[in-house]
Order: sequence, then C-alpha cells, then structure tokens
Amino acid sequence: MGDLDLPANKRLIKQESAVDFIIGRVKQAPLKVDLLTLGPLTNLARCLEKEPNLAHDLGRVYSMGGGIHKGKLTPVTEFNYGYDAQSAQVVYQEIGAVNPITMCGLDATYQAIFTPERIQAIEQAYPKLGRLFHALFDSQIKSYQELEKLPGCVIHDVMAFMLYYADDFVEEAPLTSVTIVMDSDLVQGLCVADLEGRFSQEFNARIIMTIDPDRYFNQLMEAFRNLEDKLPG
Repeated sequence: MGDLDLPANKRLIKQESAVDFIIGRVKQAPLKVDLLTLGPLTNLARCLEKEPNLAHDLGRVYSMGGGIHKGKLTPVTEFNYGYDAQSAQVVYQEIGAVNPITMCGLDATYQAIFTPERIQAIEQAYPKLGRLFHALFDSQIKSYQELEKLPGCVIHDVMAFMLYYADDFVEEAPLTSVTIVMDSDLVQGLCVADLEGRFSQEFNARIIMTIDPDRYFNQLMEAFRNLEDKLPG
C-alpha cells in the first residue's frame, strides 16, 4: 500500500499452493469455515475445480468486490471481478447457490470516505495508528482527490472485515441473483443483479447497497482502539 518499501521476507513463502491450503483447512476444520476474500476469486474457483463439493463445507463467504452501479477498473466494473470475471461467475454460481455470498462492492465502500476530518480524528485518538495510516494511504488520498475529485480516500477492504465482525451499519442488503459478465471487452466483470426478481433465478448473493457512514466510522474507531494497543510504539 502507498509508498511503503517493505523488505522481502522469504519466511512468508510457502511451498503449499493457496488452493491446497484452502481445501486442506476447510476439510480439516471441525466446523464450517467462513471465508473473506479481498482480491480476485481465482484461487477459490480453482478450489472448486479440484474439490467440487467444497461449497457444502463452507460457512459464510464475504467478498470485497463487484458493485452494481459503480466501477473503478472501468466505469461499470470493479477491479477484483473485472480482472478474473470467469472465476467470479463460477464462485457465485457454485458457492452462492449453496449459501448466498455477501458482496461488499463499490456501491457500499464509496459511501465511507476517509475525509481530512475523519483522518484527524484517528490521529488524535490513536497516534501510532495515525502514523501508520499516513504511511499507507497518503498517496492514495492524493490520487482520489486528483482523479475522482473526492475529499479523501476510500479503503475498500476494511469495510469487508467490518461486515464480517459487526454489520450493524448496513441499512440495506437485499438477497438477489447475480450474474458476472464474462464475454465482453467493454463490460468484463459487470455484475448484473436481478434486484426486481425478473428472471426467477435462485438467490446467490446478498449485496450491501446502503450503509450508515457515521455508524460505520464509530464502529471502526472502536476496532482501531484494539489495534492501537497492539502496535509498537
């Protein structure tokens, strides 16, 4: 993130593939395993190729990606889904059909902008976190201000985590059927959500559409308090 120059740590490199890691942990767990994805759904789709019944061993699945009315990679597509639309479609059709996937997409994340006022509140309450925040996100703040004319930046992945732990800030999250466009150079990765039930398709997604930004940031500040205590001085 940002301009941080972190040293390489070879101890983090494992011989086991991500696909085998996920399948192994899910199969070995005594209870169903929840998943939270923050990138393209490539590895999860590959898990389904190797272990077709994996969907029945999973608990809740949360995906940071997609969106119905807003894009970023293109005007109508979000990066994670546009980068590998085929995998996104497989995951929604196979896992979502068993247990609808919670989509935390750009419709929701763009409602929570880290404005200068909110950043200042973080700095005042949590000095250590404030320094880390600037190191990670100063360049992104500048980018959002220049390219998208926003007063601050959007930190998409954080909202997906908050949804998993406490979704009290969500005001609307309809169950619906979603299809990911796979065969178009113009709208590759577009999420077509049948919010009105016109196609009589099986539900495979719960889409976060509307949030209460103030409630979200209040909950986030509580989470930051726990993080501040764990950061080195």
